[in-house]
Amino acid sequence: MKSRFTWLRHVAAFVVLGLLVTTIGAACSDDGDGEASAEEIAAVEEVINQTLGSGPDEADFFFAHVTDNLIENVLFSTREDCMADAAECIGEPIPPESIADTAIDGDTATATVALDFGTVQMGLVSEDDVWMVDSLQATSDEVPEGATNVDLALTEFAFDFDADAIPSDGNFTFSVSNDGGQVHEVIVMPIPAEGTLDEALETVGEDTPPAGFKVFIVPDQEVDMAFEAPLEAGRYAMVCFFPDTTDPEGVPHAEKGMVSEFTIGEGAAPTGEDAATP
Repeated sequence: MKSRFTWLRHVAAFVVLGLLVTTIGAACSDDGDGEASAEEIAAVEEVINQTLGSGPDEADFFFAHVTDNLIENVLFSTREDCMADAAECIGEPIPPESIADTAIDGDTATATVALDFGTVQMGLVSEDDVWMVDSLQATSDEVPEGATNVDLALTEFAFDFDADAIPSDGNFTFSVSNDGGQVHEVIVMPIPAEGTLDEALETVGEDTPPAGFKVFIVPDQEVDMAFEAPLEAGRYAMVCFFPDTTDPEGVPHAEKGMVSEFTIGEGAAPTGEDAATP
């Protein structure tokens, strides 16, 4: 029998691997005067291109340009395990749409990377004159004009928000704060009109795309999460399926209760302890 979280793990692999590969594309070097020279940028961009183009067959290059911290906190793996199954760990290359706002401070760098499903900010470190991707976190979306801000707090393992604050026209953004100690994400999915939460968990990611998501929200971070358009009337669920890093089995947060519902339009939506859970 297929687990109700099969699609979650499938989407997790897509998002995590896509973000990992694309984040590698923002490194550049500092000339000591606060700006990178054209030659340094060109050299680093060549490394970027090779790393972005690295699949399992180029695993040696890939692993030489990511840190243990990145592997552990983005891929939720160890270097040893990741190298043992490079095809699963690295996946297919996914180039970024653009790289912007690159900032270099000595042996560290940050940059904003635009993907086809959103943007992320990554951090890099220079080790032995080699730039390596070291960290990844969410970035804020632009808040649409007229949208209502709804506060959403993330903890272990719950979504804390006021469902009544979500407007009936579906034109809103989540002002997300990670008040927990682990990295979290917010996956928003529609629940079929005649269906159940369990059925939504089974089909989203296979037959139905998420309505929106914000991934790698790190502890103490605050970000704005917007949607491409106001959400249509109906029921929605929020899920975080990142693994519990304190659990030896790496059980997904969703299986520990990090699932909640809200409704756009008529009807009340459960929240907090009243929310449906798998």
